[in-house]
Amino acid sequence: MRRFFTLLLVGALPGCNPTYAPPIRGLHAGMPDRVARGQLEVGGAAGGWYLPTTGGPHVAYGYDDHVVLEAGANLNFVEGLWATGWAGVRLVRSTPLGNELHLVGDLELGAGAGIGGRLRGETRPWTSLGTYGLYEGLGVGLRWRWFGAFLRGRLDATASSDAPSTLWPSVLLGVEAKAGRHFVFGLAGGRGAYWNQADGVVGFWLYEAQAAFLFDLVPVTSAP
Repeated sequence: MRRFFTLLLVGALPGCNPTYAPPIRGLHAGMPDRVARGQLEVGGAAGGWYLPTTGGPHVAYGYDDHVVLEAGANLNFVEGLWATGWAGVRLVRSTPLGNELHLVGDLELGAGAGIGGRLRGETRPWTSLGTYGLYEGLGVGLRWRWFGAFLRGRLDATASSDAPSTLWPSVLLGVEAKAGRHFVFGLAGGRGAYWNQADGVVGFWLYEAQAAFLFDLVPVTSAP
């Protein structure tokens, strides 16, 4: 039995002696429509593939009904060893389906840079490795009143000063609850992978939890 749990833990890791440039954004956003026009979101997320080792703060601003600007940090000081900052934009659409049910979706694009990564056989500190890259993805979901369910997919493409350029695809399915206009909490889980010319792992499990506060920077007005 002890051997079984040891193998289970090792199998959950994305490579025992990996080589990669780290993901730029890492964790995903939640429901596509949760930031309304004129709202500022301040929150954070944590997750990983077995222990909650990856996470960071983020901010987002609803520029209008269809554009959300966002930025944040992607930090892992435990086993992955990276620290990156990212910024991007999400293009959002929402379609009412009746009975307070909405179909929502978004497209995201952003870039970032930082330090970190892994090099098989190297003993140099991770803080000496620079990295930069892009991310792009999409999300789709259904919201009914204060509750929503969503599916998100994204590809992080990263380059490094020393580690090989790496692709990080991931897909998450999640749920999110919204308390009024000012607080959201969500959970999601799915599968991820990474690949480069020297190494690769396909299909490791990952999860994340998010919480955020929303502030109305533009006064909310009722329709006439």
